[in-house]
Amino acid sequence: MNLQLKRIIDQVKEALAQDHDSIIYGQLNSGIRYIPSDGSHLRQYYDFLGRSNGARCGVIDLWSYEELNKNQYRMTSWMNDVSDWLEVGQILYEPVVINRSSGLLYILKDEEELEEDKNMGEWDNFLFNYVFGEKYRSVAPVVDADDWWLLLKRLQYV
Repeated sequence: MNLQLKRIIDQVKEALAQDHDSIIYGQLNSGIRYIPSDGSHLRQYYDFLGRSNGARCGVIDLWSYEELNKNQYRMTSWMNDVSDWLEVGQILYEPVVINRSSGLLYILKDEEELEEDKNMGEWDNFLFNYVFGEKYRSVAPVVDADDWWLLLKRLQYV
């Protein structure tokens, strides 16, 4: 995880701590001390867990390390072999998965085939663009009244 992304996470944590209503729309947890080392393509994700062990970012929920195992069951609806995939969160209750071989993220939408060209990039790209950036508007239904989007605007990330 690069320095800019670490700063963004720290700034958002600070802004959320100052807003008593933030628990409704956003939460970045404390990081974990133990960071797993399995899989080089999961390194960016595990670095995030070291900074924030799970998060709620508006319509995006990111699982904590402790929640990973109990949130793997939904993938069987989309793919036969789930061993190459890890569900790391959800966007509006649709699973967000990372491919263990490539490190690329995908959102699994009902009744849609997983298409290789419709990925959200690697983990850091996903954080920069979808969680803390302009592409959040592509996953949130109405950003004008979305408290997470308004926080991003207030912090001048969007």
